[in-house]
Amino acid sequence: MQRKFRLTRSEDFKRVRRSGKSYAHPLVVLIVQTHDRRSNPADKRSTPQGDSADKQNTTVPHAFGGGPVSQPRVKVGVAAGRTVGTAVARNRAKRLLREAMRHLIPNIASGYDLILIARPGVVSATFEETRQALLTLLERAKILIPLNEA
Repeated sequence: MQRKFRLTRSEDFKRVRRSGKSYAHPLVVLIVQTHDRRSNPADKRSTPQGDSADKQNTTVPHAFGGGPVSQPRVKVGVAAGRTVGTAVARNRAKRLLREAMRHLIPNIASGYDLILIARPGVVSATFEETRQALLTLLERAKILIPLNEA
């Protein structure tokens, strides 16, 4: 999953955990919250400071997506607690969740912050089982855009 889609700040994790809606599966827990424009670091960097015409048409720097400021996108955070296992198992679980989510991000409605919390079963799960678990959770959360079959 590309960095521009990651939820990294501790404050953002806390905000989503505190006020988001939770959906559970035996392999992973999904917490969803609509995107809060005020906490987006890209907005703070792209606010015009003066009245010059150059600064009025500001876009977000490449590290933050490279597009216009008005375009909200999906941010995903991944966590694995000690109940998942050793550090090796937790890292494997997080890598597996990130990779499964990477393929699904284009099909998620924009404007949401998501947190994926690994459960102990994800360590022994295959990529396809993890992908199906995420699909199920995203459908239950009603944030999945139907695939274009052209």
